[in-house]
Amino acid sequence: MKLFATLIVSAMAAASQTAAVRELEAKLDEDLPARMQRLHIPGAAAALVDRGAIVWSKGYGLADRITRTPFTPSTIIRAASISKALCAWAVMRLVEQGAIDLDAPAARYLKRWKLPPSGFDPSQVTIRRALSHTAGLAIPGRLGFNRTLSEVLDGFPGSGGVRLIRPPGERFQYTNAGFNLLQAVIEDVTAEPYHLYMERVLLEPLGMRDSTFDPNTVDRRRLGSGHMVTGERYQDVPFAELASGGLYSTVEDLARFLSASMPGSNGEPAGRGVITPASVQLMMRSEPETGGAYGLGYETRSFSDGSLMAAHNGRLSGWSTRFAIIPKKATGFVIVANGDAGFALLDHATCPWLDCSAGLQPVRPCRIWQGLSAGVLILSFALTFLLVRSFAGRRRYRWSSGRRLWNWIRAAMVLLIGVVWIIVWHTGFIASSRVWMRGFKPAMVMPESFTILTVIVVTWCLVIAAVNLRTRNP
Repeated sequence: MKLFATLIVSAMAAASQTAAVRELEAKLDEDLPARMQRLHIPGAAAALVDRGAIVWSKGYGLADRITRTPFTPSTIIRAASISKALCAWAVMRLVEQGAIDLDAPAARYLKRWKLPPSGFDPSQVTIRRALSHTAGLAIPGRLGFNRTLSEVLDGFPGSGGVRLIRPPGERFQYTNAGFNLLQAVIEDVTAEPYHLYMERVLLEPLGMRDSTFDPNTVDRRRLGSGHMVTGERYQDVPFAELASGGLYSTVEDLARFLSASMPGSNGEPAGRGVITPASVQLMMRSEPETGGAYGLGYETRSFSDGSLMAAHNGRLSGWSTRFAIIPKKATGFVIVANGDAGFALLDHATCPWLDCSAGLQPVRPCRIWQGLSAGVLILSFALTFLLVRSFAGRRRYRWSSGRRLWNWIRAAMVLLIGVVWIIVWHTGFIASSRVWMRGFKPAMVMPESFTILTVIVVTWCLVIAAVNLRTRNP
């Protein structure tokens, strides 16, 4: 009887899972291609994890705009700052082995490099604080393309290196510096290059066979390209900051990493023997000094029902990446895009996952998009109403100036509002100062109805200017 009941429960769970997968896929199929076109993103891929197993994955568009290679879940991508979560696993493994103490100064383990002198206490720069971005370290600046880790730590033109700029533990500030420091710690403690250590103790045991921290071993035939909004491809250039952003991976491999973060369907423990379930839980728990924003290598958010989401975003040379996991719901999601405006796509893909697979109310990014859509519609209706009243003669937008010159000046000011609106929202003028923003137009990330609002705003400006220019002076 108990076996029969178990089978019924299992069948119901499987049916529910299948329905959630189909609903999520339908929403993404409907939404992603149109948004990718609007945001000038060539390709994307996503994967869904449920109860420790990959239950769905799919690619959209192109991995490379020139070669026209399809983007699939097995396309090799730049994972960017998602790399930090994997570094945290490596650190926790050393903690479990007794080689590192979470609350010990990082300087205790550094052999080849020391923090430069400052007005702050370097002994308070602990491993825990480096993992949680509360160590008081500076934001380095430029990545160390074609440089060594020692050069990155010391600093080079365009990058100030790793240094203390505030009291450790004072507040949370996201920076690559702490993970650059942890990369040196891992190499000094293990006496092994970072990429080899990560492959041996993490990537291979978790079955992430298409992932590596060594750019020399990447299968370039399967490597996708990051793209600017203009359509230009970024060149793939290696850099020294492997722990903070150097992972090459695939959507499928990132999904395997998420699967290992939760218990498996066959009784496998979270951590899969690389680290203990207790360490996984500790990393996903927000650190008090971060104000609830970050754990140990994971961004953290909480929901009203008590569920916790552990996640990480990444952005690098045309790549936008995200993974998220909700342990209480035993579900995880990966989404990757190969365009500079991909950050907007990630939110639109994550919100349906929260709804379909986790059954949770929208988090802040989802509410922001919903609020923008509602705001645009309300403003459009309000301006349309004013325009209709103006044409009907019930409302006249005139200035009672006796001088026609002033009417021209004021009309020009109203027209300037329309011109500025178009420049700000529909040209790349503001974003042109940054290479990765080249060709980006703010209106691209707004709701589709924003174009209608622009037409109404410009029409409104033209009508007001024209009506007042026709006003006869007494």
